[in-house]
Amino acid sequence: MVSFRYQKSDGQVRQFVIAFLKSLGYSVESRSGVDFIVKSKIADLAVDDVVKVYRPRFRDASYLSRVLGPLFKGRFTISRAVVAPVNSGVTQNVPPSSAAGQIDQEFDILLFSGVAKEVLVLEKLLPQVDMSKGEIAVKAVIYEVSHTKSEGSAFQALLNVLNSKIGVSNNTNVQDLGSSIKLSIGGFDALLTAVSTDQRFKLLSQPRLRVRSGEIAKIVVGQDVPILGAVTYQQGGNAVQSVQYQSAGTILSISPTVHDDVIDMKVSQQLSNFVATTTGVNSSPTLIRRSLDTAITAASGDVIVLGGLTETKTTNTRSGVSFLPWNLGKQDDDSTVDVLVILQLEKV
Repeated sequence: MVSFRYQKSDGQVRQFVIAFLKSLGYSVESRSGVDFIVKSKIADLAVDDVVKVYRPRFRDASYLSRVLGPLFKGRFTISRAVVAPVNSGVTQNVPPSSAAGQIDQEFDILLFSGVAKEVLVLEKLLPQVDMSKGEIAVKAVIYEVSHTKSEGSAFQALLNVLNSKIGVSNNTNVQDLGSSIKLSIGGFDALLTAVSTDQRFKLLSQPRLRVRSGEIAKIVVGQDVPILGAVTYQQGGNAVQSVQYQSAGTILSISPTVHDDVIDMKVSQQLSNFVATTTGVNSSPTLIRRSLDTAITAASGDVIVLGGLTETKTTNTRSGVSFLPWNLGKQDDDSTVDVLVILQLEKV
């Protein structure tokens, strides 16, 4: 679909439409009194036009045409006004000529038609734009840390262990970022070895991921649980209950973007499990979830510790002789369980 504005001062309507379509790369052919709109052939181009054929090395041709298109008066064969959002590609086969197919289509060849001067400028720009996006190797460890109020936070428990084992101190190796800390240590494996000696740290997951810049890597350690969905009624009045599956367990999603000096990364961490429902819809389980969503910036090799997923449990204990009233020897012990996500990002 195209739209344009026409005024009588622009001349005859037919000639105006033909010139308008030609600017978009189309020509009009008349057959038996009927006008057909077709893609322009090379012979229809201006005499001084030059066609440049380029095979992208790293980036998609659609990306190159979107970035470079506004700089030139010439035409890229795949320039489109509508661009599919990131990670919203069509998940099933669609006709290539359909609107969805055109928007989501990828090309392995870039064609440009313009004057020779523009082609020379384009040849200089393409190597600077068609560059590798880069990849990131992500090492991640997820711990569940049990501690009491007297022992401080899970961050402090981690720093105490690292200080006693590999000499990490608050003054020299640690940058406090509020709900996270950045560590400068010799190696990621040394951190894991030091923490593994403390029984308060329970290892939940230890994924290793490699992901391209701008893409999403996701790891799920758990199970898909069926839950009740919508109810539909057939023509005869019979109710049909749909069933949906929802993931539960340890779910880690990472989306990094590589820059020259730093790495921007979106992190989503979830710990969840299902329990029997006692209120609401009893036929469906209840999802108990602790989640963390954040965006961080780090240099290659930095170790980031994320926290904030806290659960407090109170344990009632009693000491003293048995014949005394219960409340005389009663003691409440509050223990806290924190989840720490430790990440190390390295450019590949």
